[in-house]
Amino acid sequence: MELAQYAREVAFALSRGSTLPSKLRLANATLAFHLSNAVGATHKSVPKRYRVNLIGRPHDLWLRTVGGDIFVLHEVFGSGCYDPPTGLPAPRTIVDLGANVGLTTLYFASKSPGAQFICVEPDPSNAELLRRNVRVLPQAVIVEAAVAKSSGTVAFDDTRPTWGGGITCGGRLRVAAISIDDLITRYAPEGMVDLLKMDIEGAEADVLSGPMHWLDRVSCIVAELHPPFTLEQFRGPMIARGFDIIAGQMLPTAVRRRRTV
Repeated sequence: MELAQYAREVAFALSRGSTLPSKLRLANATLAFHLSNAVGATHKSVPKRYRVNLIGRPHDLWLRTVGGDIFVLHEVFGSGCYDPPTGLPAPRTIVDLGANVGLTTLYFASKSPGAQFICVEPDPSNAELLRRNVRVLPQAVIVEAAVAKSSGTVAFDDTRPTWGGGITCGGRLRVAAISIDDLITRYAPEGMVDLLKMDIEGAEADVLSGPMHWLDRVSCIVAELHPPFTLEQFRGPMIARGFDIIAGQMLPTAVRRRRTV
């Protein structure tokens, strides 16, 4: 099973590298990532640049071999876990909460190249790579902040894998925080969002509570939930605010119910 997965990932690396050296280096980095996992490496390695084609044209991609970036690359592009339901209008404004190093934004750009992107990431080292990786998308806006129930500052733990940092009382960093209401008001064209992706490492328990007026300005939400926050806790406020939960999606997906006249 693992060998088949490794083979698929190597094949993906060879297919998406836009030059022969990048094809080979990305394939080698994929295997090196799995080896680092096997020996229990926990440090975050120095970013390396690859020339790839993830959005229909060649562009630069910066990834750390050890730490989690390679894992996210293959998860996002290999599983299609952030695919919105079929049959929805093409999104014009996409918000990526927990944008990490920009791989999900690039995935959305491969599907909706004309959309506007709002990428929100609190980890400073991730945000630096995010800026590099979405430079190819002039319509992308970077917001270096954590998503929280209210705007301000929060303690943030950046000692976990590159995809796993989160708000915590014992975090060694103080980072800016922004509420989704403020985010949409400040950055979304016309104050509306067609697709909102949420992967905020447990902060959803805080964000998805209270009045949540911002839900009235969002059409579709694809969320990765983290225990102890449950699907039922996600479902409740979504149904109450006029959304349907779509079965068959890899991640919980809420789509605004169509009004009938």
